[in-house]
Parts: sequence; structure tokens; C-alpha cells
Amino acid sequence: MGRNVGSSIERAMAVLEAFGQGEPDLALADVARVTGLSKPTAHRLLQALASTRCVLRDPVSRRYRMGPRLFELGMVFHRQLDLRRQALLHMHALRDACGETVVLSTLVDDAVVIFEQAVSRLELKLIQDVGRPYPPIRGATGRVLMAFLPSARQERLIRSARPPLSRAERAQLRQRLADTRRDGMAVSTSERVPGALALSGPVWGHGPEPVAALSVTGPVSRFSAPTFARLIPELERTLGALALELGGGEAAGRYPVGWFAPGGQSHVRLAEAFRQLTAPVTAGASR
Repeated sequence: MGRNVGSSIERAMAVLEAFGQGEPDLALADVARVTGLSKPTAHRLLQALASTRCVLRDPVSRRYRMGPRLFELGMVFHRQLDLRRQALLHMHALRDACGETVVLSTLVDDAVVIFEQAVSRLELKLIQDVGRPYPPIRGATGRVLMAFLPSARQERLIRSARPPLSRAERAQLRQRLADTRRDGMAVSTSERVPGALALSGPVWGHGPEPVAALSVTGPVSRFSAPTFARLIPELERTLGALALELGGGEAAGRYPVGWFAPGGQSHVRLAEAFRQLTAPVTAGASR
């Protein structure tokens, strides 16, 4: 019996659900019958789903079956569930140690998506929009998630930015990504959210790319040079502990011992970046 469906998304879901009712592949007429949609509507939806690899069409039999994109999205969801569960205790501990909001984000297609946060207990705090995608080209979190991608995908993300980046902006972003890969963390101020500071680092699993980014974020006015300097090794310890649980502990060998400790090369460069980013704020506040 057909379903009463309204919006385009509901109709597309009805088409996908039709493949879960016994038959592994369906003809257009079968999809129309199961969903209660007209054949033209069912055909239009199947074409749209085929263009995103959510369904595949056999060119000989002209029958449709579920496509690999659904499996890929399901695996993303599965990884997020496991990662969220394992990360939460570490996130709460880091939040309590530094006082600021701790955010867990990942790349879904070409967007950064926040899927968990441990919100600061302080009265003035930053709260992120969980589940809302945003472009990765601005902010420390996006740079961390882009920095360890293959160069071809990095370049695609850079060139697909909207509004388009100028040649100088593209060159600057490439340099920032190289710096992030070298240093293992990134810091930003007011790039996405005015008045916000973020320090972000990669969460390593089994694969060659980070499975997520872990970021500490709060009002930039609350950070001093000493508090920021203490935050760097705190975040590094949290990232290392989480990587061990996720099977990515070997990634710690990417950087020398003491790299993120006071006096370590990454620590020195990140502290200097913080000083440069906050110098205008400090100067403005003193006048």
C-alpha cells in the first residue's frame, strides 16, 4: 500500500525505504507502486538519488539498487557514535582543567560538522551549533581537519570556497595549512565567531587522516599569554589519551617528545601566533 508523503525529502526517503522491503533491486514501476508516487515523480527522484550515488541503475536491466553513498554515510554516523562515547570523558576533563568549552568536530563531505561539545561552566561562554555544517576554510578547527588531507582534496576545498578566495588568500591558506601540519595544532581568533579564540588539534584513529578535531574555544578577552601557554600541553595530553583509545597512538610519533611542552618548537610557534593575533586587541583595550 502506498505512503502519503509530502516534501521532496520525505519522498526521497520513501524511495530509499522501498529498497528495504525485501527485493534488493527494483524497477521504476516497483518503486512507484511501493511508495504511491507517480512514475514521473519516482523517476525524477531516482535520477537525483543516482546522481549522488545513493542508488545505482543497472544499464541492462534498468533496475535500481541501493548505492554506496548510503553505506559511506552510515559509516560516518557509526564512527561518530563510537568517537562521541569515547571522547566525552576526555572532553569533560579538559573542560574542567581549562574552564572553556571543548568541541569535537569532523568533516562530512566538504563541511565541518560539530557533533559534541562540553560547554564551559563559566557564565560567559561560547556554545556551538551542534550538527550545523560550516565551510572548513576559516578557523582553527577547519584548518586542522584540512591540513592532513591529501593535497588534491585540500586544493579542491580551497578552490570551491564561497565566496571565492583571491589568489593571495589561497596562497595564505595553503601556508597556514602547511604550518598546521608542521605544528600539529592551529590557533585562530574571530575568524568564524567575532571575539572567539580557538585552539584545535587532530584526533587520530587507525587511518592516515584524523577522524576529528578537538578544539578549546572561549572569549578571546579571557585568554592571556600564560593561560594560552598552559592550554597547549593540556590539549596535547587529551589528544594523546584519546588517540590511544581509538588505535591512533602511533600518530604521536609524528612529533618529537616535548614538541608541545613549554620551550618545544610547536609550543613556541603557537604562543607567538597567539601573541600576534591578540596584540591588536590588547592595544585597543589599553587606549
